[in-house]
Amino acid sequence: MAESLGGILGGLGLFLVGTWLLSENLKSLASHRFRAAAAGLLPNRYAGVGWGMLAGTATPSMSAMTFVVVGLLRAGFVSTERAFAVLIGGNIGASLIVLFVSLDIDLAVLYALAVAGLIIVAQWKIRLRSFGMALFGLAVMFLGLSLMRDSVQLISSQAWMLQLLETSTLSWWLAFAVAAVATFVLQSPAGVIIFAIAVVSANFPDDYHAIDHVIMYFFGSQAGSSLILLALSWSLTGTSRRIAMFQVAFNFALCAMFVPLFYVEVFFGVPALKALVESTGLALGQQVGIYVFLLQALTGIPLLLMLRPAARLYARLWPASMVETVSLTEYIRGRDIGNVESSLRLAALEQRRVLTAFPFYLDAARRRTSVRELRESTQPAISEIFQFLSDTSVRYPGQSMEAVNSMMTQQRLIVWLEEQFAELCDSLNQLPSDGPGERLRGVMVEGIDTLILTILDDLNHDNQEGWANARELTDDRSEVLRKLRSTYISQEDPSSLSDATQANILKVTNTAGEIFFLLSRLLREVENSSILTDFPSS
Repeated sequence: MAESLGGILGGLGLFLVGTWLLSENLKSLASHRFRAAAAGLLPNRYAGVGWGMLAGTATPSMSAMTFVVVGLLRAGFVSTERAFAVLIGGNIGASLIVLFVSLDIDLAVLYALAVAGLIIVAQWKIRLRSFGMALFGLAVMFLGLSLMRDSVQLISSQAWMLQLLETSTLSWWLAFAVAAVATFVLQSPAGVIIFAIAVVSANFPDDYHAIDHVIMYFFGSQAGSSLILLALSWSLTGTSRRIAMFQVAFNFALCAMFVPLFYVEVFFGVPALKALVESTGLALGQQVGIYVFLLQALTGIPLLLMLRPAARLYARLWPASMVETVSLTEYIRGRDIGNVESSLRLAALEQRRVLTAFPFYLDAARRRTSVRELRESTQPAISEIFQFLSDTSVRYPGQSMEAVNSMMTQQRLIVWLEEQFAELCDSLNQLPSDGPGERLRGVMVEGIDTLILTILDDLNHDNQEGWANARELTDDRSEVLRKLRSTYISQEDPSSLSDATQANILKVTNTAGEIFFLLSRLLREVENSSILTDFPSS
């Protein structure tokens, strides 16, 4: 008993660790060049289905795969329509895991572990080692599933397990509910189905119609998977929300179409999919694997034909937020420009788009809300520009070195600016909602907001008068900020202000000074680089 329970828990642990290793190391492989190449592999919806099947076979958690697709969509490497196609393929691919595990693939898993181990310990490039770790995670994941399957077969002969199974078979909907809860907890529909196959096949004869109960476990796992996505995507908005809700809709459509068909087939004796797989005479696990595959494919194919209207419908239901529109790269998205000058000009345009996101940070401070979501939207675009500039310097070595170096400097300044804006907003939110703290917060938000909007307008006009105005606005403001700080602290007895409030006032004014300094440096660098300016610098 203890040995069997240990095998189940150990198999679950291996499965979870394998899933984590696979996900984390695939992320490390996703450089700008890799993602751009991946985008080229998705020229249409059918390619998206194919790659989705491959990914779904490797990642049996559709909730995890859904958020991977969300990341690709946020980065601008797939459209909403092709993201839906990838999810359809992922569902079909994930269903194959049930069939694979029902077969004896333990030997293949051991070979995969050996290959992964050799790659990891060899002194090769870090990306190749990341690939080895991803392969190792995949093998460990399947090894965990196999260990769970074998351990369940041992524990299923216990009297209490037989009693529990007899209780669960009293109602198909009880099996449905158990599977939904188990899937929500374990976050693996495939693992729950494989567990059910092992338990039912070990305790019920073939004439008991054991496949009926496993099928209901499958439908329950779809409901549990939807609950996971609804919980994880609760805070998502815009385009990200579309992807999660499409996967939820996929699960709902599958259950809505095939649960009634299953009841008709069982109660009215109308031969359909269940009769088809039972006629094969295969083992229970293989029958269930084929049945699940057919359900996923028959659900996905009609949806595949309706992707374009589905994408339009989801765009109306969950329109892209303003932050997404500003932060998503537009000019350099998956592009390999023909020369270094054009590449730098497009990167400069992207930099100006990122600068337009900073007023939204101040708007969050105005409403006393967190800038976490803003940062999660803006930072990927900043990283994308950085990677694009790095790739540009590699593609065109020795060409326009000063211009490339200037653009890299500008990008570093933008990174620091983003950090300072986030720190300023966090500090402003910590000030008291009344008294000098609140008055200082209003002055800082409105003053810096006006400053950044004015500078953006001057940058867009690219003329000498505008640049002179921008230089004047970003001159050294340390003395002004010092007087401002003294004014707000002296409005009341300093002893009446808490140490935390005084510290926050100091932090706010110091951070504002950093923003003025970085903006001044950025403007000088942009003006001197002449990437998007046609007039001589003064």
